Amino acid sequence: MQFVRALAEFEDLDDQVVSDEGSLLKYLFGKRPYAEAIIAEIGGNPAGFVILFYSFSSFRGRPGLYIEDTFVYPEYRNKGVGRALMEHCARLALQQGCIRME
Repeated sequence: MQFVRALAEFEDLDDQVVSDEGSLLKYLFGKRPYAEAIIAEIGGNPAGFVILFYSFSSFRGRPGLYIEDTFVYPEYRNKGVGRALMEHCARLALQQGCIRME
Protein backbone atom coordinates (compact mmCIF):
# COMPACT_ATOMS: atom_id res chain seq x y z
CA MET A 1 0.00 0.00 0.00
CA GLN A 2 2.97 2.29 0.63
CA PHE A 3 3.96 1.96 -3.03
CA VAL A 4 0.42 2.81 -4.18
CA ARG A 5 0.38 5.91 -2.01
CA ALA A 6 3.84 6.96 -3.18
CA LEU A 7 2.83 6.51 -6.83
CA ALA A 8 -0.35 8.53 -6.29
CA GLU A 9 1.62 11.31 -4.62
CA PHE A 10 4.18 11.28 -7.45
CA GLU A 11 1.39 11.61 -10.03
CA ASP A 12 -0.42 14.20 -7.88
CA LEU A 13 -3.42 11.88 -7.61
CA ASP A 14 -3.47 11.35 -3.83
CA ASP A 15 -7.16 12.23 -3.67
CA GLN A 16 -8.08 9.39 -6.04
CA VAL A 17 -6.73 6.48 -3.98
CA VAL A 18 -9.61 4.45 -2.56
CA SER A 19 -7.87 1.09 -2.26
CA ASP A 20 -6.64 -0.11 1.09
CA GLU A 21 -4.58 -2.96 2.49
CA GLY A 22 -7.64 -5.22 2.60
CA SER A 23 -8.51 -4.78 -1.07
CA LEU A 24 -4.90 -5.33 -2.12
CA LEU A 25 -4.67 -8.48 -0.02
CA LYS A 26 -7.92 -9.81 -1.47
CA TYR A 27 -7.34 -9.01 -5.13
CA LEU A 28 -3.57 -9.45 -5.37
CA PHE A 29 -2.93 -12.22 -2.86
CA GLY A 30 -6.31 -13.87 -2.25
CA LYS A 31 -7.84 -17.12 -3.53
CA ARG A 32 -8.18 -15.77 -7.05
CA PRO A 33 -5.61 -13.07 -7.72
CA TYR A 34 -6.63 -10.64 -10.46
CA ALA A 35 -3.16 -9.11 -10.79
CA GLU A 36 0.37 -9.64 -9.56
CA ALA A 37 2.63 -7.33 -7.60
CA ILE A 38 6.37 -7.60 -8.02
CA ILE A 39 8.57 -5.77 -5.54
CA ALA A 40 12.22 -4.92 -6.20
CA GLU A 41 14.56 -4.70 -3.24
CA ILE A 42 18.01 -3.25 -2.72
CA GLY A 43 19.83 -4.37 0.39
CA GLY A 44 16.61 -5.89 1.73
CA ASN A 45 14.75 -2.58 1.39
CA PRO A 46 11.76 -2.17 -0.94
CA ALA A 47 12.90 0.00 -3.85
CA GLY A 48 10.21 -0.26 -6.50
CA PHE A 49 7.20 -2.19 -7.69
CA VAL A 50 5.16 -3.27 -10.68
CA ILE A 51 1.53 -4.34 -10.80
CA LEU A 52 0.68 -6.43 -13.84
CA PHE A 53 -2.04 -8.67 -15.15
CA TYR A 54 -2.60 -10.93 -18.13
CA SER A 55 -5.01 -10.28 -20.96
CA PHE A 56 -6.03 -12.62 -23.76
CA SER A 57 -6.36 -12.16 -27.52
CA SER A 58 -9.09 -14.36 -28.93
CA PHE A 59 -7.88 -13.63 -32.48
CA ARG A 60 -4.31 -14.65 -31.72
CA GLY A 61 -5.25 -17.31 -29.17
CA ARG A 62 -2.53 -16.20 -26.79
CA PRO A 63 -2.09 -14.06 -23.68
CA GLY A 64 -0.58 -10.63 -23.32
CA LEU A 65 1.02 -9.05 -20.27
CA TYR A 66 -0.20 -5.61 -19.23
CA ILE A 67 1.75 -3.43 -16.80
CA GLU A 68 -0.75 -1.36 -14.84
CA ASP A 69 1.61 0.50 -12.50
CA THR A 70 5.33 0.86 -11.98
CA PHE A 71 7.13 3.03 -9.47
CA VAL A 72 10.62 3.37 -8.02
CA TYR A 73 11.29 5.39 -4.88
CA PRO A 74 13.33 8.52 -5.69
CA GLU A 75 16.36 7.40 -3.70
CA TYR A 76 16.64 4.24 -5.83
CA ARG A 77 16.21 5.85 -9.24
CA ASN A 78 19.08 5.67 -11.74
CA LYS A 79 20.31 2.49 -10.07
CA GLY A 80 18.79 0.02 -12.54
CA VAL A 81 15.70 -0.82 -10.47
CA GLY A 82 13.19 0.21 -13.14
CA ARG A 83 15.15 -1.62 -15.83
CA ALA A 84 15.34 -4.75 -13.66
CA LEU A 85 11.57 -4.65 -13.09
CA MET A 86 10.87 -4.29 -16.83
CA GLU A 87 13.32 -7.07 -17.70
CA HIS A 88 11.64 -9.32 -15.14
CA CYS A 89 8.24 -8.57 -16.70
CA ALA A 90 9.64 -9.31 -20.17
CA ARG A 91 10.94 -12.68 -18.95
CA LEU A 92 7.53 -13.47 -17.45
CA ALA A 93 5.86 -12.56 -20.75
CA LEU A 94 8.17 -14.88 -22.66
CA GLN A 95 7.72 -17.72 -20.15
CA GLN A 96 3.93 -17.39 -20.41
CA GLY A 97 3.96 -17.31 -24.23
CA CYS A 98 2.63 -13.75 -24.38
CA ILE A 99 2.34 -12.09 -27.78
CA ARG A 100 2.88 -8.62 -26.34
CA MET A 101 3.76 -6.65 -23.26
CA GLU A 102 2.10 -3.30 -22.77
